[in-house]
Amino acid sequence: MPPSKHLLIGPVLLALLAARPVAAADEKDTALVEDERLVREAKEPTDAAGLVAFFRKRTLSNADRAALERLIEQLGARSFSQRESASRQLLRWGTPAKSFLEPATRHADPEIARRATLCLDEINRGPGSSLPSAAARLLARRQSPDAVAVLLAYLPFADDSSVQDDVFGALLTLAQDKDKDRLAPLKPALKDGVLIKRAAAAYVLGRSADKDVRNAVKQLLVDKEALVRLRAAQGLLAGLEKDAVPVLIDLLAGQPADIVWQVEDLLLRIAGEGGPTAPSSSDQKDRQEYRDRWAKWWQANAAKVDLPRLAQEPPQRGWTIVSQMSTSRVYEIDRQGKERWAISELSGPIDAHVLPGDRVLIAEHHGSRVTERNLRGTILWEKRLTDRPVSVQRLPNGNTFIATYSALMEVTRANKEVYNYRPEGTAGQIYSGQRLRNGRLVCITLSGRVIELDSANGKVVRAFNSGLDGCYSIQGGLPNGRYLVASYNKGLVYELDGDGKVHWQYTFPNAYHAERLANGNFLVASHGQSRVIEVNRDGKVLFDQGTNSNNVWRVHRR
Repeated sequence: MPPSKHLLIGPVLLALLAARPVAAADEKDTALVEDERLVREAKEPTDAAGLVAFFRKRTLSNADRAALERLIEQLGARSFSQRESASRQLLRWGTPAKSFLEPATRHADPEIARRATLCLDEINRGPGSSLPSAAARLLARRQSPDAVAVLLAYLPFADDSSVQDDVFGALLTLAQDKDKDRLAPLKPALKDGVLIKRAAAAYVLGRSADKDVRNAVKQLLVDKEALVRLRAAQGLLAGLEKDAVPVLIDLLAGQPADIVWQVEDLLLRIAGEGGPTAPSSSDQKDRQEYRDRWAKWWQANAAKVDLPRLAQEPPQRGWTIVSQMSTSRVYEIDRQGKERWAISELSGPIDAHVLPGDRVLIAEHHGSRVTERNLRGTILWEKRLTDRPVSVQRLPNGNTFIATYSALMEVTRANKEVYNYRPEGTAGQIYSGQRLRNGRLVCITLSGRVIELDSANGKVVRAFNSGLDGCYSIQGGLPNGRYLVASYNKGLVYELDGDGKVHWQYTFPNAYHAERLANGNFLVASHGQSRVIEVNRDGKVLFDQGTNSNNVWRVHRR
């Protein structure tokens, strides 16, 4: 390993363009079980009626808001018993009280500020946004005639944007229901005065098979709110309506970053590697010129763009999960670099992936184990190893792929090994591995040798030298059968073909990990620079985030 002191609006953009492909049965069942477990642990019901009640409780009426405002003021009452009563009641309200407690932590009355802070800390120790997200996914799987109306009403009170997006995903699932009466609330929501409701309805109905319904959604392409225009465009793209693309292009200029990056992600999926290069600055003049280049590109290419292929890859949230051995932490950051959650006190985390149901799969290098945990750090599954893991991957069949210094293996939930291969000449030298979609296995040694194996028998089907050394990262299965390799020693990222020929390279000192994203850009982490960047094929850096440690190991984007 490199030297160190002790040795990153269902999902946010769930099915932006089309529903995600149906998961394998065991993966789908596993996600359902985990959601049910999380909701039960919070002592909430998991049946349809109970879940409807859960969301109604979190949908605040004017009377509810007035009651919460009174309780905040009561935190500063002269009577100790009244102050205590207000604290208890606010805690019983739970998450819906957070939007009232947060400003109260800065109240001029120090007692109100103190008690509001204590209440907020206590509420934050709970499952947080994971709970309503899991509840929304569960409700989408239950047969409730009230589900659509209840989720629409709840949207303005969702904990954060990630919960809003999971509600969008739940509504999308419910829209597959053949009972049209249950979907009735969606059409009126297209004209609702609350923008998030309009956005949700447009997002779901834009992909309707009914042309009249899609035409109604098209009216929202000129909505005064950019978020509504974005969601309408996303829905209509899934409905194969090319009218949505010019609206996306117009959103490239004059909009906040959290909208622009989503637009760029979609446009890059449409254009592939042939789209215009993003500007290196956020200057409005540069952004306008960028928008104009996209408009010109669309004029030249609209007739030959194939929208259905956009559904081949799941869209991304733009969140980056970071593994840090030096701090024994795994955490996730949003596009602005804000930390969303963190799991601490791990045993040398070198690789981590977020799984359905807000679980995290972690390769704990120093502990010679792989664990699956919830966001509170509780171990839900564990595989102990006789060697140190270097990378890990959850497979579509529910099994787990693990690469260690000397072996590539697949294990079941019951910890039974499906295979355990030790490629010749790699003992103690494997520093990254992956199972590809075609079932093959690929790994790279520290000295830069790339090896691809047949998972059925462990035989080597391809092997070559990358020309790099100090290699800690490989990603296979790229277009044209290429590989992406990162070299810490040389500070280079290479895209190579099966003969070792370099087709793209990028210089980034101490590059420890690199992966190509679905939009064609590259996510690269520097161990020595404590930086994570997203760079396009022309070398323009589109995302640059420092970290709170001088050790960055593997990073992944979702």
